[in-house]
Amino acid sequence: GGVFNLDYLPQKVVSPSELSVGDTVEKVGARTMSEEGKITATNVDGVFSYPDTTRTIEGTIRTTDISNTGDSGSATFRVDDNALIGLVFAGNDSQSYLIPATRIEDKCDVSFLTEQMIVERYTDYIDGANDELEADEVVDAIAQYNEHEFSPIPRAENVIDFISRFRE
Repeated sequence: GGVFNLDYLPQKVVSPSELSVGDTVEKVGARTMSEEGKITATNVDGVFSYPDTTRTIEGTIRTTDISNTGDSGSATFRVDDNALIGLVFAGNDSQSYLIPATRIEDKCDVSFLTEQMIVERYTDYIDGANDELEADEVVDAIAQYNEHEFSPIPRAENVIDFISRFRE
């Protein structure tokens, strides 16, 4: 099974208005794995050709080329603060295009999993077990827990057991 990799768990989700041209980004994809690039525009209306149609998609984020065929859907983060900015949906030899993560959250009525959500989930559970931990300690313990590849997403009870052993 896979390991819940906290290296790619965003600190937060940001909107295009919080981005700047020139920000360094990292795309994590199945095909080309990790690629870094720069934001070149934060609000682009693009015309995209598909085999059977052409579509105009408004309000996309454009970056230098960070993707290849098979990378659609890849999460892209701002490197400075590990903020999720969007998902790759198109590209060519010189640029990639992202649908902003905040638009996906709004349109699909979903929330992307962030480090803060994990911390709140486990901290609440652990506090309920009368075992007070700082947020950073929870994240560190989950990361160490997962280095042992116990499960793709650890259950809170397993994390508490591991934290107990980790503290001894």
